[in-house]
Amino acid sequence: LLLVPIAALIISFLRNVVGFPTFGIFMPVLMALAFRNTGLGYGLGIFTGIMLLGYTLRWALDKLHLLLVPRLSVILTFVILALAFAALLGSKLDVKGVMAVGLLPIVILTMTIERFFILIEEAGLPEALRTVLGSAAVASISYWIINKETVQFLFYFYPELLLAVAGLQLLLGRYTGFRLSEIFRFRAFRGVS
Repeated sequence: LLLVPIAALIISFLRNVVGFPTFGIFMPVLMALAFRNTGLGYGLGIFTGIMLLGYTLRWALDKLHLLLVPRLSVILTFVILALAFAALLGSKLDVKGVMAVGLLPIVILTMTIERFFILIEEAGLPEALRTVLGSAAVASISYWIINKETVQFLFYFYPELLLAVAGLQLLLGRYTGFRLSEIFRFRAFRGVS
């Protein structure tokens, strides 16, 4: 629980200063925490598999013209079935990282599938892929940092450090400068005066 604000700070920095595109802040935070149980490799593999299968299901459901809530209910049911299948497969193969899939944020995966589909419709496949890859990268970086024993030790024994994290989050909220990714995006204009 104490690691959630740290992950949120990392994600805020990576989004607002570096320029990683993500599906909000909650999805990468919860994925980073889930990766602590599944391991990064298994977690990313399961995330990718569920996103691909979920997109296929969402594409098929689009032809039925369902209302939002029933459509999300079907996707949620599918995500749970896919996670249950992965857990059973992990149990059969004795792979502990796959057995921990029940700890992946089911609701977040469901909403991410829906948002991924909508982003493809609105902005195209390249932008949707950039966003899903950015989300996975930010979750991985956050996982890597919050999984450090030093970080866990510091915030477990000195929870008042969360006040410093909140202060840094406030500073990031006031940042209005360029993102580092924009330096590369607008490099052609550098010579223009």
